[in-house]
Amino acid sequence: MAHFLNIALNGGMTINQEAGTLRGEGVKIPLPGTEGGGGAYGCDEWRGLRKMTSHPSAVSVQQVADAPPGFGASLKMTVESSAAGMDDEDYLCFTQAVGSDQAADLAYGTPGAQCSSLSFWFRSSIGGIFGGNLATTYAKGLDDPQARALAWLYDYVPADTWTYMTVKNIPGCPHGEWNNSGSGHWGYLNPISVCMGGAWFAKAARVWQQADCGTLPQQTNVHLQTPGASCLITGVMWAPGPHAVPYRFQPLELQRCQSRFEKSYSQGARPGEITREGAGCMTRAQSERFCVEKARKPVMTLYSPTTGAPGVVHDSQAHRDIPPSFVESGTRGFAIAADSAAGPCFYHWTANARFVP
Repeated sequence: MAHFLNIALNGGMTINQEAGTLRGEGVKIPLPGTEGGGGAYGCDEWRGLRKMTSHPSAVSVQQVADAPPGFGASLKMTVESSAAGMDDEDYLCFTQAVGSDQAADLAYGTPGAQCSSLSFWFRSSIGGIFGGNLATTYAKGLDDPQARALAWLYDYVPADTWTYMTVKNIPGCPHGEWNNSGSGHWGYLNPISVCMGGAWFAKAARVWQQADCGTLPQQTNVHLQTPGASCLITGVMWAPGPHAVPYRFQPLELQRCQSRFEKSYSQGARPGEITREGAGCMTRAQSERFCVEKARKPVMTLYSPTTGAPGVVHDSQAHRDIPPSFVESGTRGFAIAADSAAGPCFYHWTANARFVP
């Protein structure tokens, strides 16, 4: 964090490796919305997150070019089909899983916990009052006595207007269990809660509590029940200190994102596209180094450059896709082997080291 003023990754929503875009229109991704809660990445490191208990609805997340002046992209959530109601445990929000390499310098969980501030741009098709929160990872469950969360509330947001949102002087949390060492999962930043039921209401604003919370009772909860309702976010700037500062692009933003997700494809290509540009080549076995060391051991997915099929390499001599006989990865690279014919095998790959895959 000493090298990056912005604790949040990809705050400008411009990087979208899985969609093959570096601004503009990405792919519309449906949110799973299971009873246990589910999300999907609309761009690098930012997810739309939804929990649906008993009222079905369809929501999508997408990187779009619609953005305030000075920005090239935003992340948009759209209610494709509305719900008949909303239960106390339901929610819909934007979120980022935060690593200790981002936030450890805040020293949460110690007497020297530091304050921070948040700013971003937000646009909603429906005017209202919205909240947001910071929380631990809840690795041991919501009832973990070491878990902590803090929620806040914004002023009224007018409909269809890009609005500059700020949360100043977020108090540091001196208690609880926070991963401040290595490169593990530290917690969650949820800049804004679009909808959130009563089970997630905080007892008080801007107070750390030993329970999960994401907003306050004044929250406007109508998006999920309104077909076509949408909201967009960009320019997220989370920085140490008591004063909210405007978003600043980080020179090494792509490399920071690649510590979570990296691909062999060019930045303008989606994983699974039929292309040999950037593909690896081997006869029997090969090892490769990642461009950026990963936050943790990644999950590797191979793709055929010839057919785009996942889980295989392409044997150029036999003119067919074959499964690899061996794939092993670490934080710095991976090794691969395949029982091919006499000729070389070609392959693409992705390495997913996100804390929430």
